[in-house]
Amino acid sequence: MADKLFIAKTKAIEKTLVFCSQILKMSPIKLKFLTFEDASDVFAAFDATKNRIIIDASWAKEATIIEIIVAVAHEMRHAYQLKQINILNRNKKPAEPKNVVQQWYKDFENYVFPKTEALDAQYITSPIEIDALAFSYYFVKKLYNYDTAIPEIIKESVIFQVRILESRKLI
Repeated sequence: MADKLFIAKTKAIEKTLVFCSQILKMSPIKLKFLTFEDASDVFAAFDATKNRIIIDASWAKEATIIEIIVAVAHEMRHAYQLKQINILNRNKKPAEPKNVVQQWYKDFENYVFPKTEALDAQYITSPIEIDALAFSYYFVKKLYNYDTAIPEIIKESVIFQVRILESRKLI
């Protein structure tokens, strides 16, 4: 049974990577499973230096398929954000408004990693996180009719961003 579940999770990850790449008009990025050493609530991350998504292997074993899909879609959005930043840095026109991409750049440059309650609030309210949460919410809602949890502190901002994504009819 465990092997079938692992295969299902792996297929879900692969399909999510491919579909997000198509929606976001970018090449699929690599994924790596690692064991996260610290005991934080972080279970997936976008590694900008290696252009890959990292997922905590221990978390993935216990997570549901939908939780994994949400995490992968969220991290793919971060990859997209970085792609838009790189486009703007080459003096080309990004797919997103210039002021949005400039804010994403600031957020990446001053990234806050959640480790304390105060940093958690700063992290979760940053524009790159609100955008990534909105994208993963939109992705999972459209494809699986599943409402992902949105922290109350940013719910209004995330829903606003979801409406923007819906207006673009990405899916």
